[in-house]
Amino acid sequence: MKNCKKRDVNNTSIDRNSVSEKARINKVAITILLFYLLTSIITVFLHLPISLITFIIPLLCIPFTIWGIRYDIKPARHIALNGISTCLCLKLLAILVYYIIFEKNKNNNKIKEKSYARRIAVLDQKNKEYDMKVLFMAAIILGETMIFILYTFIQWHRVAIKKSRKRNNIDNEIIRF
Repeated sequence: MKNCKKRDVNNTSIDRNSVSEKARINKVAITILLFYLLTSIITVFLHLPISLITFIIPLLCIPFTIWGIRYDIKPARHIALNGISTCLCLKLLAILVYYIIFEKNKNNNKIKEKSYARRIAVLDQKNKEYDMKVLFMAAIILGETMIFILYTFIQWHRVAIKKSRKRNNIDNEIIRF
């Protein structure tokens, strides 16, 4: 207890490059990625044919996470953390909205109508519901893809600006001589 130091949450002088801080960030990134993969598996049970495509973005996030952790590359780690976190929130929200729209008032009654016209009308309604589910899943896939691409471009832009500033500082020092 004598040598135990309390960590100040508001301290801005915490070394972000320390090994323990990197290990903590890596654990958070892996945990979020695994949770994101788990929610993607849940979407498979919601709507099988198109929801298999929802594995595209989680599978694209895996290389960024591994690259960022293994080679200690900050831009890849930031893409992974930001992209995965935002897409995870989008997917959780999508699961909730899907349940509210499609599953809440669902009647699992089989078609027992005697008239042919009524059976056709019920089948037509089920086809429209299926089409709405496909459109819903397609919108979720598009949203995840756009978020992932956006975070990739933002991080690429940040890295390019940092390198540009370093080059400008070197050029300014050369001009001063």
